[in-house]
This record gives sequence, C-alpha cells and structure tokens, in this order.
Amino acid sequence: MVALYDSFVYPFVVLFSIPVAAIGAFFALNLSLSNLSLFAILGLIMLMGLVVKNAILIVDFTNQLKAEGKHFKEALIIAGKGRMRPILMTTLSMVVGMLPIAMATGTAAEWKNGLAW
Repeated sequence: MVALYDSFVYPFVVLFSIPVAAIGAFFALNLSLSNLSLFAILGLIMLMGLVVKNAILIVDFTNQLKAEGKHFKEALIIAGKGRMRPILMTTLSMVVGMLPIAMATGTAAEWKNGLAW
C-alpha cells in the first residue's frame, strides 16, 4: 500500500480502521452472548476485509481530489459524501445477507451465529 499511495501515512490511515471494527465485532459478540468460535473468527476476517475496502475507497478518492487541487478538509468532506452510497450498499447487502444466519435457531445454529454477529 505504500507503493500504491507513494506515502507511509495513508496505509496507517487504512489500517487504523481495523481496531475500531474489531472492537465493534467483540461488542456485538458480547451483546449476543456468543462465543469466539471458528465461525466467529471467519466473520471477523470478513468484517476486516469490508472495513479495509471501505477505508481504501475513501482514502483513494480523497487523494484524487487533493491531486485536483482541493484543500484536504474539503477533499475529505467530498470523498465522504461521494463514497457513502457504495459503502452503504456493500455494507447493507452483507448485513441483510447475514441476518438469516444471525437469527437462526435450528439444530447447531449456535455454531454459525457468531459468523453473522
């Protein structure tokens, strides 16, 4: 990512979104009274991929706007507004896709509930 952005700062901006997502995931597991199982770890990996993809979208678009001559604060606001729709679409599609797994109560459903939570 350093070679992609030609900077050592921007990869850290992307990577700092991971701990925030991990805290949220562990909080959701705690609220749902689920254990940290293999499926929960797989869900955590999926969440990390989604969060990093969203961060890359915003950082890349902000860098494009800064290259066009916009001030960094203005570029951040425009990038946040411009990339909100694709970020919400991918996040909501994953959330809606995981709802049946999270709400399942059948045989051995507790194994896979952590994946969705």
